[in-house]
Amino acid sequence: MMGRRRRRWPARLRRAWVESPGLVFAFFLAGTVTLYFALRIVADAVTAPPERPDIQPWMTMGVVARMHDLDLRALDAMAGLPMPGPDGPMTISEIARERGIPVEQAISEVEAAIARLREAEGSADRVGTGAGRP
Repeated sequence: MMGRRRRRWPARLRRAWVESPGLVFAFFLAGTVTLYFALRIVADAVTAPPERPDIQPWMTMGVVARMHDLDLRALDAMAGLPMPGPDGPMTISEIARERGIPVEQAISEVEAAIARLREAEGSADRVGTGAGRP
């Protein structure tokens, strides 16, 4: 069977390999490294839990509630904080200054309220599914 000879590589790539194998090798190495890191980024994005930044003094309770996916009014009530006034929402540092307590104490009270709300949500979920029954 006389006919065309089968080439394993396209002609341009074969010519490039013959003329400068180091450059072709560097190109494929760069592509491989890029593919590795791209796959790693995708795998981390898919498997990593979302990170929540620490509560900061400049944050309002609305920011904290959204950050932790909680109801703002429930969080305010649980933490014993005032509702936003006519001037708009207050930051945690403003709330601490108004109450005469250190900012760190206000932040710890908010964190404790978040934990209590999470626990209440967890027990409410178990009641509806029957998971809490013996």
